[in-house]
Amino acid sequence: MRETLHCSNGQDETRVTRAFGWVVTFRDFPVGSYQTVDGGAMQTEALTYFTKGRAEFYLDGERRKDRVPGVLSSEHEVVGEGGTFTLKYVEPTTRVCIPGNINKNQLPVVQQLDLKRGDRMLVPVGFRALVCLGSVKVGDRTFKEESHFSVVTAASTVEALSDRVLLLDFSRSISPRS
Repeated sequence: MRETLHCSNGQDETRVTRAFGWVVTFRDFPVGSYQTVDGGAMQTEALTYFTKGRAEFYLDGERRKDRVPGVLSSEHEVVGEGGTFTLKYVEPTTRVCIPGNINKNQLPVVQQLDLKRGDRMLVPVGFRALVCLGSVKVGDRTFKEESHFSVVTAASTVEALSDRVLLLDFSRSISPRS
């Protein structure tokens, strides 16, 4: 079986951006699209973060926990686990992916943050985040989905402006090195 992690069945749309030196993709999967991966033949590790929709997840044909907004792959999959993984997209789904193979075979250390409209958090200088869903206000600036921000001069308040906001905190990561 060939790895199809990066091509699905041709129905997905991919947008590519950079955040703090890392190549990041936002992929939209319509209902009916799928991915099948031979875990033993995987050529790359990747960090994935589901932000919209739902995908059924199967390992060797056995259904496991669905992938829904807020599921971060590093918290739910054992890296290097063999077997055949299948994702069946049963709702329109968006997934953020940071693939190791185009990031010098490295993955960032990230922490997910899940906020509701009106939530506020004080963040220190050095805080760096990618907005994966929704929008936030930092000081007098607004950052929308697929954008990133850094706090560089003084501690700031991050306020969630959307019903749900999903952020990936890159504060503990350094840019990929060769």
